[in-house]
Amino acid sequence: MTVNFDNWRKWLNSWKGQLTALQKREGDEDEDEYDEEEEERKPEKVVRLLKRSCELLRRAEALNRSDFKEMVDAVAEFQAFGVTAAYEGHWCQFLPSYAHSSASPLVNDGNNRGLGSGTLGMVFNFMTSIMGPGFADEASSSLSRMAATLGPWDQSPHPHAKTTPLSRFREPLLNFPTRDVPTAQNIYQARCEVVCDSICSSATMAISSDNSCLAIASAGGYKDRDPRLHFYILDEDDEENCHIITPGLLSIANRVTLDAGRKLIFVADNDRVKSYSWEKKGRKGLRGTPVHTLNSTGERGPLAVHPANRILRAGKGTVLAWNIDELETHGPQNKRIGAGKVDVSNTWRDLDDDDDVEPSTGSLPHTTIKLAELDLRIDDWELHKPSGQFLYAAGAGNGSSLGSNSGHGFGCGSIDLEQGITVTRYLGHGGSVAHISTSDGDPNMFATIAGDGYARLFDVRKHLPVVTFNVEAESSTCHAGILTHPDGIPMLFTGGNKSEQVIMWDIRSRQAVYDLSTGNTSVSSVAWDSSRSTLFAATQCMSVDRFGGTHFYRRARIPKFLRKRDQTRKTEGNDGDVDMGDDGDEEEDDDDDRNWPERAFHSESHYGHLFDAADHSLFHYKFKDDPDSDILPASGWSSTGGFDYLW
Repeated sequence: MTVNFDNWRKWLNSWKGQLTALQKREGDEDEDEYDEEEEERKPEKVVRLLKRSCELLRRAEALNRSDFKEMVDAVAEFQAFGVTAAYEGHWCQFLPSYAHSSASPLVNDGNNRGLGSGTLGMVFNFMTSIMGPGFADEASSSLSRMAATLGPWDQSPHPHAKTTPLSRFREPLLNFPTRDVPTAQNIYQARCEVVCDSICSSATMAISSDNSCLAIASAGGYKDRDPRLHFYILDEDDEENCHIITPGLLSIANRVTLDAGRKLIFVADNDRVKSYSWEKKGRKGLRGTPVHTLNSTGERGPLAVHPANRILRAGKGTVLAWNIDELETHGPQNKRIGAGKVDVSNTWRDLDDDDDVEPSTGSLPHTTIKLAELDLRIDDWELHKPSGQFLYAAGAGNGSSLGSNSGHGFGCGSIDLEQGITVTRYLGHGGSVAHISTSDGDPNMFATIAGDGYARLFDVRKHLPVVTFNVEAESSTCHAGILTHPDGIPMLFTGGNKSEQVIMWDIRSRQAVYDLSTGNTSVSSVAWDSSRSTLFAATQCMSVDRFGGTHFYRRARIPKFLRKRDQTRKTEGNDGDVDMGDDGDEEEDDDDDRNWPERAFHSESHYGHLFDAADHSLFHYKFKDDPDSDILPASGWSSTGGFDYLW
């Protein structure tokens, strides 16, 4: 691309004009003039223009131009305009990656082709019913190539005798770290015990900075209308460490953060923030006693505990701040905080008693920080400790509609809260950024997880991603990911939505290493416990409705190698080696009461242990030198007789 940098504004305006022309042509077309080929080319045209904007920025950065910051703002505005145009024009459901280059590659997962095993089966059965039995022999191989369907697990590589059967490795196997980095080696070889707990429908999850407590904000009760807070004391035994409380909020809990020094969990709905202590209180040693109630004055953004002893909540164009040590507390008598009482009629909750909602209006903010960008609405953020700035994610609702002058839609940046200004913008996203992850292992590195199905690795000194990971193969959104550096080795875990798995990506070799089973559930949030080398994944089961009923299930087709494995385990009392067969044929067993979701992304033979969670779940992947291979979750209850309706 040849660019006269003295006229770069004209280039951007010209490209924006091309996008506007595409949008206008769609509105002017009559049905008789509809050009199907032209419609199919629109996503390609949009992506080409967005790629040009990234190339413009890279070349300008290399030249160290004096107007580079102004150019970044202009390119951010153009990209927000272009991404919005693509989605508002319905030219594509998920925008392909456009910010990668030869030096900043796009990493694909060869095992994920976007079409799951369940969908493949439905398409195959439908086409067979139309085309006749001959279709099966003719088209089965081509359909299989379109899907994430692989051979049976027992014919796939397993790098270690203690590799969990709930993992599936990519071929060829990666050269694993050596014994001088034992934690990283355990992770790379998937040597872990897998534990699964049923939880309520999860919204988000957070772990304390000292790895002593894990908290999940969720929805439960009748039709998932009530707030729930699950928290785990990670220093205690697994059988005793889970606690569940119902916060006295008006609606479901959707934000959570933790204060390790004060042992407080801050959980919020759209109106108020409440804190609960995870310390044992009173003679009975109860945990989860209420401490504070904060009035967030209608602001609904994420929470954060600032090192300067403040609790923060982001809003539109503002950040609310409370000095924690100066806050009024409920005390042992659970007294009300704030003037007046909340209006309990303004809730979707099915209240048996008005006492289900704690009536405090809450403490008003001590400080309201005004942001320079008044229309900036922060959807997620993470403190970047070396700089003291917050890395923020801004979604589609941030003034990024067509014709807007805002440049932060579908993007992220860093913000200086002391001055309220955006310091740096990070570009190249094709959807709203759902999550940001930093790691103490590298102060210059952070990852973003976006609604376009990609995870991106950024260097804080660069404006475009240095690596892009294709998590969902342009077929679904992505909500969860965590960047970590065990033994100093960088790796990224991402949670699949449609693909119903956790993938471990090797950052140095830039490839997917393996996936971990989530029991046919979609991943909503992940967290890493560096003290215990444990990965947590909070998931949603799309086969369960809001009444707890299961739908779209069929009888499981048990592969021969799993039937042999189960028989060997029963015969040997779960001890001894497992006898793996070499025949991957699947068939239904009338004597086996296990079921499988009709729309499951993976087939029954994908892993070495047949497991369907059949519920919203919290997974613990405990990486160890010598894990107990018998610690595997059992399938949850499901029924093949549920109502068949679309969720």
